[in-house]
Amino acid sequence: MKRGGETTGAAIIIMLVLVTVLGISGCGKKGDPTARIQEKREAIRDLEVTAVADGVMLNWTMGKEGSAGRYVRIMRSEMTDVADTCPKCPQDYTLLIKLEGPALRQNEGQPGRYRYLDRNVTKGRYYSYRLIWGEGSGPESEASNTAEIMIKPKGEI
Repeated sequence: MKRGGETTGAAIIIMLVLVTVLGISGCGKKGDPTARIQEKREAIRDLEVTAVADGVMLNWTMGKEGSAGRYVRIMRSEMTDVADTCPKCPQDYTLLIKLEGPALRQNEGQPGRYRYLDRNVTKGRYYSYRLIWGEGSGPESEASNTAEIMIKPKGEI
């Protein structure tokens, strides 16, 4: 009878050792899941706008040159008069256009400089622009600096 009790005790000890070893080794999980670290896009800081005969020309410099999948979203706010602007109030920006691939045109002779001509402007209106850029499905940049322009009616300086 003594012999059966020893076997049962040894079996219990072996089971406890196995459970302890399995508990220490874990399930193979190294930690809680985390988001993939993605490089933040640096915001465009040199957006400039100028009035030209055909509309408003936007010019800017953008991040790393020559990356595939690059795009720019041009956001525009339009007001009928400068008096409509409120310096402390937020403006409503709407998507004017998303440029990607061949539509994203570089300035000739100026590597890293890009341009876009907004032909859909009305004389006597005030326009404000911002750009947001990205690559592929990665994160987008913060909004660029704000560039503003008043399209004066003919004859006004």
